[in-house]
Amino acid sequence: MGSSKTKKDERQRHHTRISTEEKVTLWNNKTGF
Repeated sequence: MGSSKTKKDERQRHHTRISTEEKVTLWNNKTGF
């Protein structure tokens, strides 16, 4: 039970990190970087 919760938290954190990177990439494209 505890390990599955940890796995879910890790997946959520990973997804959040990817989303942030995608936003930065889109922002860089918009600003011409």
